[in-house]
Amino acid sequence: MRFRTIWLFLLLALPFTLQAQDVREVLVRYEKGNRPALQADYNLPADQMMAALDEHLMRKSPRYRNNAHDFTVYETIIWNEVSMERLNVHVRIEGKSGYSTLTILLSKGNNFISYNSDPGKIQNLKNFFARFEAIVSLYDLRKRVEAQEAMVKKAEQMYEKSQENVNALLREKEELEADLRDGFDDQKNKETLLDLERQKLALLRQQLPGGAYSTKATSPPGAQ
Repeated sequence: MRFRTIWLFLLLALPFTLQAQDVREVLVRYEKGNRPALQADYNLPADQMMAALDEHLMRKSPRYRNNAHDFTVYETIIWNEVSMERLNVHVRIEGKSGYSTLTILLSKGNNFISYNSDPGKIQNLKNFFARFEAIVSLYDLRKRVEAQEAMVKKAEQMYEKSQENVNALLREKEELEADLRDGFDDQKNKETLLDLERQKLALLRQQLPGGAYSTKATSPPGAQ
């Protein structure tokens, strides 16, 4: 609930650059006839508009969507911004290079709705057109937030991997330092043992008659 409130606040805070009077009531050729529709232009990419609108309407009709005559049709949905009755919503978005036209038709059964037949629904639809740019902006912001969250997660994983490597190196360093300490202790013990053995050898040599004794192993290791 808290996150829904935040997104609603962002939606209300975004600028509404399209006004209701910019929405046109038109007739479009559709299903072998001229059908009443609403239409407006936006300085937005068509694919971004379609993605935002599709997400917006699919929350109300997750199972019934099809394509017909260049229109995407959301069947028998309750679009509470427009009507509490079930309607068919026919959508077409055309454009390129950041300038697009949105066309929406409403129908109930086989009957298409016009301002003359149901002014309340058409006015509600006009109001939606007026705030649609803000809906697209919010959709784009959410997608950028999601993309940045993915980047942060990836960076966190890289950092954690780096930290694991550092910790492994630190453990290796501690083990090497321990091995060095053990090595130095062992070297000192061996040096003490060597001194004792040399002393024993010197004592034994002194016992030889006439000073004749072997010179083997009388020099320290490495001496010539």
